[in-house]
Parts: sequence; structure tokens; C-alpha cells
Amino acid sequence: MRMLSELCAPAASAFFTDNNLFYLLVCHMAIASLNYGLTDASVHAYADLAIILDPAFNRYQEAYQFAKLARGLFNKYGPNEAKAYVCMEQISLWTEPITTAIDFIRLGSRKYS
Repeated sequence: MRMLSELCAPAASAFFTDNNLFYLLVCHMAIASLNYGLTDASVHAYADLAIILDPAFNRYQEAYQFAKLARGLFNKYGPNEAKAYVCMEQISLWTEPITTAIDFIRLGSRKYS
């Protein structure tokens, strides 16, 4: 899982040329987490899965649930809570009032600074 999570940054950069590689990597990480248990890398997998479910598959409510799961797991497993809030902000734009998204991005910026 740690190796796969290290590949996420280059795969996310390659998203603009071949988004299928990023989708495949994130889905593989999420499935591995379900099969073998949670790690700190699992949290990033669920957050990224939430982000790709929205635009790629129009699964807005499922994406919101994965974002909430990632946010909850960040408290236990994740070293960087700001990523969870940014994920919630991106998903909230599709599922919640705009003020909710603004609140999440403000929380994320406070955690980052």
C-alpha cells in the first residue's frame, strides 16, 4: 500500500494525459484496503476515490460517503487532516450548499497553515 500511495502523485500528474491510470491505481488501493485492512495509505485511497467518483461516474452521493469515510479515518490514521477537508470541499460542491464547501476549504487551509 505504501508503494501504491507513492505512485499516486505521479499518477495524479499524469491524470491530464491518461486519467485511466490514476483511476486504476486508486481503485486497486481501495480494493486492497477492503481485502487486507486499513493503513494510512488507505485513507488517501478513499479520499481520491471520492474525488474520481463525482466527475467520472456521476456517483455524487457515494462520493460524498467515501469523502466522509476518509475524513473520519484521517483522525485515526492520517497524518494530514487538511487533505481530508480539501476532499470534502471538492465533493461538497456537487452535493451540498456552496457555503458547506467554503467552510471545508477554510478548515483545510487552517489545518495546513
